[in-house]
Amino acid sequence: MLISVRSSSTTLLILLATLFISTAAIAEVDCETLVNGLALESQTDAQQLASLRELETSCSTNSRYYAIAGLLELRTGAVDRSVLSLERAVMLDPLNGEAMVDYAVALNATGQHRLALRVVQSLLSQPNMPNDLNRRLVEFEGLLQSKIASRQSAKPDRAVAPPTSIAKTDTQPLRSTLRLQTGYGSNLNAGSSAELIELEISGETLALNLPPDYRPQSGLFSEIGYQAAVPTADSARQLLLFANHRVAEVENYESADLGATQRYLLKEDSPFGWVDARALLHRSQGEVNPILSLTAAFAGDRLALVDELSLNLERNFASKNSTARKAQVGLVAIRKFSVGRAQGQLQATVNLMEYDGSYWGGKRISSSLGLRLARQVDKVEFWSSLRGYRERDSKGFSELLDSNRPLTVTGLAVALGGSVKIDSNSRINVQLRNISESSNIDLYENRASFFRLGYSYSW
Repeated sequence: MLISVRSSSTTLLILLATLFISTAAIAEVDCETLVNGLALESQTDAQQLASLRELETSCSTNSRYYAIAGLLELRTGAVDRSVLSLERAVMLDPLNGEAMVDYAVALNATGQHRLALRVVQSLLSQPNMPNDLNRRLVEFEGLLQSKIASRQSAKPDRAVAPPTSIAKTDTQPLRSTLRLQTGYGSNLNAGSSAELIELEISGETLALNLPPDYRPQSGLFSEIGYQAAVPTADSARQLLLFANHRVAEVENYESADLGATQRYLLKEDSPFGWVDARALLHRSQGEVNPILSLTAAFAGDRLALVDELSLNLERNFASKNSTARKAQVGLVAIRKFSVGRAQGQLQATVNLMEYDGSYWGGKRISSSLGLRLARQVDKVEFWSSLRGYRERDSKGFSELLDSNRPLTVTGLAVALGGSVKIDSNSRINVQLRNISESSNIDLYENRASFFRLGYSYSW
């Protein structure tokens, strides 16, 4: 009986953990993938700019993001703001030649001809400059010198509309990212930190030691992931494909994910700004679970106290014998802020899950509150996060455990990390994470620490 209870419990914990990791992997989509997807859409410049600004907090350290934003701002007439965006794009990545060209155009549009001339001359000094671009830069250089000579640099020259771009933005029909990760975990099997549990049988309480298989197992692990942003014919959509696989020398740790997310941008009169439809195949412990979910984000102009508010509906079609078979509805609220030079985000989540598989705890309600701070220093981003959460079942968990009381789990997750940009395509990521869970049922006492070292390459 003990083995049956523990096996199902361990299975549930592992499935919940892997589903969370899969969701996090999607959430942490490479900024350049999303930005390039928006750039490919046939929306108006104003519509693209509005969609792009929804990504600002998560892409605050991405040169590509500010390069596209600055170009769109320049096209829509917000030249002063475009100068700031393009300047930041160049600061984040001095090798971003496209951003430097548009930066010079924006400076010219605001009357800063001398500074624009220095930028152009810096570009002309670069080796291997394409002939066509070199010719247009030489012409632009002559125009700037003429303006300076005629003393027009004292005031912005807005009589003649400047060219919106000299070099055409190089967008690609497909943007891919490959992620490799390895690390060490102190509790890869989500084993209980309790050395024994008490079972209530026939009115008597028996204390039994947990077998080694149900205790924490540590070891090395590795993960590989791939994602691709595919532009679609309909400008209001974007298709994201992803695949992940992770392995370790611990039983029940191996898992794989394969899926796709389709984003739909809605009309301005809709209460929602966009809707994501996601299909996922998750495999673990030899079982494949199909999962469908729908996430809708409320339109930003309809929000008062938060910056983002989204509603999530999810259905897990695992087999009827699986503890993972369930339906879920959730609400996520995000508030963004700044602390000095650091960017912060406060996130509150509430989920209601109803199980219709072999899970015996009934409905479950969970809530969490998380805080994340990030700061960019040159090509290095430092970040830290703190997340507290609580989960509670609606009815008794097991007649054998703790007088059949509903299961309650309270957890705290702390993480520190950093990301180093090697070049415009690749990054190295380091992460330390500690998770501590307490419960009214000893079987669910859980402690785990993880170290991760990863590399990502985008093309």
